[in-house]
Amino acid sequence: MFSAFKSGLTTSKGTAITVTEGDFSSTYFGFANDGLFGSYGSVAPTQYLGININGIHMIDAGQDEFEIWLEGNLAQDTFQSARIADGDVFNTASADTFTYSAEYNFTIWRWDTTIPASWDGSGTQRLVFTP
Repeated sequence: MFSAFKSGLTTSKGTAITVTEGDFSSTYFGFANDGLFGSYGSVAPTQYLGININGIHMIDAGQDEFEIWLEGNLAQDTFQSARIADGDVFNTASADTFTYSAEYNFTIWRWDTTIPASWDGSGTQRLVFTP
């Protein structure tokens, strides 16, 4: 079912996002456009339900983490979960960190995880936001 999603397609099962990976400092793998690190990688589409996507990336900095950054001061349940192609599902209710950065005007969901080998700063990843 996952592979049937085309980038940007929204159905009752979710919205598919394609992440073309970039690499920042051999630590951040995925996409960010936030003013904090500059820009690396890209996403298509660039919005989820009309909300700008500022970052979707894995972090390899001692503790492996997965982060999603959406523009604005948003509710934790803006989406229910994010599923990546290797099958990992990241539920918003169980995020290890949920916070708003007033300085950069984006909301951050962060989960402790193990980085899949495919998230290495190159290639393309798929993610599905479930409403």
